[in-house]
Amino acid sequence: MATQTFLSPAIRTPPNKSPHTNLNKMAAPRTEAGGKPPSQTKPELTAIPQTNFAIGLLVTCCFNLPFGLLALYFSLRAAAAYRDGQNERGAIRAKVSIFLSLMGIMLTMILVSSYVVYIAVHKHSNRGQRRPNASALGF
Repeated sequence: MATQTFLSPAIRTPPNKSPHTNLNKMAAPRTEAGGKPPSQTKPELTAIPQTNFAIGLLVTCCFNLPFGLLALYFSLRAAAAYRDGQNERGAIRAKVSIFLSLMGIMLTMILVSSYVVYIAVHKHSNRGQRRPNASALGF
């Protein structure tokens, strides 16, 4: 009957290893047939989906600077997330970028059209009324 020794799991060595092996030695790299080292796999570069950078740039230059800059920021963060392999985070940031771009365009259009309507109505309402001058008041 074989005797069993009870050692803690940290001290126990596998049956095919000798406890006197030198752990400081580095294992030699495996070679393919012909003595060449194995070819390294290069990471695949996938195409980055649309991050709405051009729309953010258009909004920044032509419509609304604050909303456009925010849209550009989120567009660049989306591209970085896609590059790092975080597709879900990249998609969310791309949606935020397009939302900010569209909000910038709409806000600018509303402000400009409101100003034009205000000027047109205010000018039209003053045209029909005559302002009294000093001679009409008796001065």
